Formats: sequence, C-alpha cells, structure tokens
Amino acid sequence: MKQYTKNWMMAFTISLLVCACFVLAFMLYLNSQGGTAEEQPAPSQKETDDKSGTEEFTDVPDNVGAVSFTEDQITELARNIFSLDGFLNNVSVELKSDSEIKVGAKIKDKDALLEQYPELEKYSLLLSAVENRNIEVIGGLSDNGGMAAFEIESVSVSGVPIDKGLISPFIEEDDFSELFSVEYDSVEVDDGLLVFKNGVPDILKY
Repeated sequence: MKQYTKNWMMAFTISLLVCACFVLAFMLYLNSQGGTAEEQPAPSQKETDDKSGTEEFTDVPDNVGAVSFTEDQITELARNIFSLDGFLNNVSVELKSDSEIKVGAKIKDKDALLEQYPELEKYSLLLSAVENRNIEVIGGLSDNGGMAAFEIESVSVSGVPIDKGLISPFIEEDDFSELFSVEYDSVEVDDGLLVFKNGVPDILKY
C-alpha cells in the first residue's frame, strides 16, 4: 500500500512539472511575439507628416503666368512686319539657349529699301552687291534705359562680315524692335522661346 501511494505521488508530481513546463513555454512564446512587435514601432506623427508632405510637393516654375512665343511665332510676326514694307523676304528668327537672337533675310528690293530709309543711300553700292543674297544678323536683348531693345552684334552676307549700319535702321529702330518693347527685366530669350514675365508688347497683342 505504501509503495502504491509513493508511486501515485511521484506520478502526480511529474504531471504538475510537465504542466508547469507547458505553461512556461507558452508564456515565453507570447513574450517573444510581443517583443517582435515592439521592435517595429509605428511611425511617429512627424514622420507621417514628412512623408505626406514629400508626396504632395509640386515644383512650381518661377515664371507662373508668363507668356511665351515660339521662334516660329516670332518668325511669322517678323515676316508680316517686313512684308508690309516689301523690301525683305525669306525672313527667319532663331532664339538660342544663350539668349542670342539670329535673324536671317534677303533684301528683295534695294530701291524700296532706300526709299523707306534714305539714310542708307551711302550703302547703295553695298546694297546692290547683297541684293537677293542671304543676310545673317546676330544680336541679343540690351538694357536701354530700363527697356529691352534688340541690339545687333554682327551682320554677315554668305559668311562675310559687313557693316551693321546697313541693317540697324530697320532692325534696331523700326517695327521689328517693337517685338521686345517691354521692361528689360521682364523678358528673356530661352531655347526656342521668347518669354514675357509681366505683360507683352503692344505689337504682340493683335
């Protein structure tokens, strides 16, 4: 009888120890899961705001509201200007990335040109020589008392330099110059574009 009681007590004790081990193992498992969740904390409100702000940011150009004309549009306008006078044809305008403006044309009628600009009479022989030949004018915008103005840097005929005084009366001083007649700081030449930041010249409003 004593031996039976002893065996029963031993079995009961072993059963308790096994149950305790299972409970301990289960608690350790729960703790390990909780630890993993704590190692990955939820993002803070500041981090969430920063991320949201980055996604919603839009790079707005500085010249919002500016009006741009392509070199094709400026060329068409220049052709209209000079076709009224009848002494130029093959007019073209190129707007370069370095703010350079290149104008190409041919003198179609020397006599009509001299009639319009008698001050060019001193260039009569030269005009006869360059009539119906390609003329290239290179220039850019300059500050003329706070207003933008087209200023000629060089003139050439078939690659040969000539006196820019031959061209300046009807390029720098006549209707062509009106294409740029705004405040100097409010206009710029970009690659293929003439950009007006604060209103356009009167000649471009029609």
